Amino acid sequence: MKKRLIAGISAAVMALSLNGCGSAAKTYTDYVQAVMDCTYKNEQEKYIDLTDADATEAQAVYDDEIDYIAELICYNFAVDTDVINDGMMTGYKALARSLAAKAKYTVEPAVLSGKVYHITVVCEPMDYWDIALPEIEALYDSEFSERFANAEGDAALDALEIEWGTRVLEVAEGFVDQISYKSPVNTIVEISTDDDGRYGISDKNWVDIDDLLLDLDSNTGE
Repeated sequence: MKKRLIAGISAAVMALSLNGCGSAAKTYTDYVQAVMDCTYKNEQEKYIDLTDADATEAQAVYDDEIDYIAELICYNFAVDTDVINDGMMTGYKALARSLAAKAKYTVEPAVLSGKVYHITVVCEPMDYWDIALPEIEALYDSEFSERFANAEGDAALDALEIEWGTRVLEVAEGFVDQISYKSPVNTIVEISTDDDGRYGISDKNWVDIDDLLLDLDSNTGE
């Protein structure tokens, strides 16, 4: 799921030409900054300006990331997205927007290395999973483990899944304001152009950035 999401962002920008004024290094640096700001902060103006995307396309970049983070939250907290209703999923997407807004990064100026520009992105992984998962697990052990084990029939299980999803959301929301950040980690983004002046960033670069900012290596969903 995640690789398909990130690939969608990358594919959208690969076909765009370098139309910006000034040096290639500055344009590429601005481009990476703009894509990240659009993806995590829903700041669309610079992204639209540099990529010639329209507002609908820019909004889709942000919405795709929010959908992914919402599904990631549900997966890591064992919330069944096939059972919870649209209203509850709206709540998880709101939580996802709060997490995305907490993404902390710095884009350093592009440096030409051979024929490829390297841009260092300094990512500060958030500790959300470290602080939230223990509380979610404690909630399950104390109030839901036995009930799930003893539930009989699909209707009873579905009702319990909905109750679990509701309680998890309430608990998970409370940790957003407690988020702090781990030591910064650098990752290098490579930008190269083809003969037609088209440029883009690899799927792997986007996956690496997403993993670092959300600190996915630290949680049970990775």
